[in-house]
Amino acid sequence: MVALSVLAAAAAVVAGGPPQEFAVRSTADDFVLHGQVDLPAGEAPKALVVFLPGSGNHPRDFEFTAKGAPRRYVFAELAQAMNARGLATLRYDERGSSCFGKTLPADGSRRCRDDQAAGKINWTTLHGDAQAVVDEAAKRPGGQCLILMGHSEGAAHAIRLIERKEVKAAGLIGIGAVLDTLAGTIHWQAVQVGADSIAMSDL
Repeated sequence: MVALSVLAAAAAVVAGGPPQEFAVRSTADDFVLHGQVDLPAGEAPKALVVFLPGSGNHPRDFEFTAKGAPRRYVFAELAQAMNARGLATLRYDERGSSCFGKTLPADGSRRCRDDQAAGKINWTTLHGDAQAVVDEAAKRPGGQCLILMGHSEGAAHAIRLIERKEVKAAGLIGIGAVLDTLAGTIHWQAVQVGADSIAMSDL
């Protein structure tokens, strides 16, 4: 969180105008994804960073708040900080979120869940979503130099896009990135996390 705080402090510099809203169809099906591109102020962007969220129907601002702490919208803060450093950013409302860029209500993203869309979430559809927004990013200012930033499962999709040459990326950033096989990660989430939690609570 120290690094995030340092980046957030740089966000005092005003970004380049209002967000550029977009809507794009997933390459997996006809689902329409909504998002925004933010540009740096007063200069052509050096590169464009694509934010790929992890599992969980996250709106584009991506709330990540410790229990009892003030609310933090990590993707929004990182986007502002990157804009202040001359980078364009693209972030989107994940499949299953219905907020479409709106400020989240007091009880967080629970009110933003689209149950019908969430029922069609799987690896294939999320990967198609990632492909669609990356293709959109390549058309935008700064898109000649794409950097993929993935959180958790989003990092796995970023890696797969690069591995299969579905995108020409200049860089990759992982936040809580998956470093095991998908099968190993799923087993860890289903079995080991529960066991670790029990062990930590055994005081």
